[in-house]
Amino acid sequence: MQRFCAAITTLWVSLGALFFVSVVVLTVLVSPGVAHAQDDQDVIRSAQTSSPRATLFSFISTLNRAYRIGRGDNPERSAKLVVDAVRHLDLSEMPERSRDYLATEAALYLKEVLDRIDLPAREEVPGRIQATGQSRETGIIEGGDSAALKPITIWQLPGSNIRIHRVKEGSRQGEYLFAPSTVRRAAGWYERAKVLPYKAGATPGIFEAYALTPGRGINVGLSEAMPAWMQRTIYGQTLWQWAAALITFGLLAILVRFILKFGFGFDRSLDRQQDPVRRRAWRPGTLVALLLAIAVIGYTEILIEDFFNLTGNTLLWMGGLLVVFVHVFAAWFGFVLVSQISELIAMVRGYAPRSARSQLVRLVGYFVGAVVVVIVVARAAEQFGLPAISIITGFGVGGLAVSLAARETLSDILGSLVVLVERPYRIGDYVEVGADAGTVEDIGIRSTKIRTLSDIVVSIPNSSLSAGRISNHGLRRYRLNNSVLRISDSTPPDKISAFLERTRAILERNPEVRPEEWNVYLQGIGSGHLEILLFYYLDVAGWAEFLREQEEILLSILNSAEELGVEIAPTQTVQATLSDAEPVGALAKS
Repeated sequence: MQRFCAAITTLWVSLGALFFVSVVVLTVLVSPGVAHAQDDQDVIRSAQTSSPRATLFSFISTLNRAYRIGRGDNPERSAKLVVDAVRHLDLSEMPERSRDYLATEAALYLKEVLDRIDLPAREEVPGRIQATGQSRETGIIEGGDSAALKPITIWQLPGSNIRIHRVKEGSRQGEYLFAPSTVRRAAGWYERAKVLPYKAGATPGIFEAYALTPGRGINVGLSEAMPAWMQRTIYGQTLWQWAAALITFGLLAILVRFILKFGFGFDRSLDRQQDPVRRRAWRPGTLVALLLAIAVIGYTEILIEDFFNLTGNTLLWMGGLLVVFVHVFAAWFGFVLVSQISELIAMVRGYAPRSARSQLVRLVGYFVGAVVVVIVVARAAEQFGLPAISIITGFGVGGLAVSLAARETLSDILGSLVVLVERPYRIGDYVEVGADAGTVEDIGIRSTKIRTLSDIVVSIPNSSLSAGRISNHGLRRYRLNNSVLRISDSTPPDKISAFLERTRAILERNPEVRPEEWNVYLQGIGSGHLEILLFYYLDVAGWAEFLREQEEILLSILNSAEELGVEIAPTQTVQATLSDAEPVGALAKS
């Protein structure tokens, strides 16, 4: 059964990974604009950012070319140029998730503003020599007292607040990009400037050609042919975009629910097929379901962002919601995956499913899984502009609050760690813990279950077990009988000697009696009786085996007494005082 479960787990995980890779490959292949080869030489030109002049006019030229392509027969090819235009913007202060969603819009907003204002002549904008103190003929200029030798750090477009600054650090250090403040305020400037007429050489409606049409490219023909009612926007989105987005979200919810239900149902059926005693918590269905859910949500995000082309806060909120769900399922998947790896390790090592060693491996897996969850959450927070150190600190504060509110539960978990590491008992051992005594049936993360002699299952918190006194009868090597046999005081001395010798011979011949660790002596004279000490160890493990061997020895002693005519003291009993026996008593009647 273990091999069968392992094979099923490997099969399902492999199929899930294969499906996930297939979806990713399909997503890349169907992404518009980026994956298609470009024939036009204008499309493959890179951004020019060596000076304010290069940045300003390279930005305008790039989007002008994109606009021209957007009027052609294959407008989706303009998407590459739109990406190139974004490279002229300094996005360092924009959160990663907002950068993915809103950078293109900021570039088009800025282009719409530039198309409506008077631009300076090309020679009036600082070029590379003025901006950086470099000369194409001689390279870097050394010395001199001209102001041009000092690189320009910020250049502002005359008559506006549009700024181009020199990047001070990072991978793009020394380049001139539109400043973060300009990127941030571009949408507001567009709302105020869109009532102004376009200047000569402008690209009329470039933002609508992007925002109102499917795909990441600029489709001028489709936006101009679109009827007025379809161009009407509600909170920045057209009716067809709202309809497509809401229908997609509804289908997504139904599909994810179906996937999870199927995965959980498969795991439940797998549990029912296993032997309850040897059952392991295999979750292949959950792993595959979570992988599929992540893939479906990720593809939905591509539809929302690239195909339906939602913009602004609508895209930010819908896309952000999908990102949150992706990271929730990713954290869930990571935790389950680590737990399954720990279960697999326990199986490969040959640990019984309910043994202390298996529980220890699972507990370590839970701790590692918790670390994985923290990493995934911190990664998600970084995408929304929250620093990872703040998230980790927040987890620390939150963990302190949780620990104060759940001290007893945490104490039990830590106690289980002590129990699982020190292993004072195992499943099947007979133990005494305070007033409770019974056979250990299960060692859990929080408590240990003991079945008493009355067939009652008692759950004892592991914190009590780790801090208290535990008597483990299952770990002893042999069992002791320390009892007193009483015979009549009228027995002659010669019969007493013969009876003692026969009793010693009985113990010596018994293979279960530990050799040289037994004693039979006349030790006392009482009122009407003589006391004979019976002290021996039986090399047996179970309580029932001990009772059988003790019965055999006592019957042999009684037969010997009858043969020799030794009278057992009337109304007396042979009482076994077992210092470490089960609390049922051990009275051997005469």
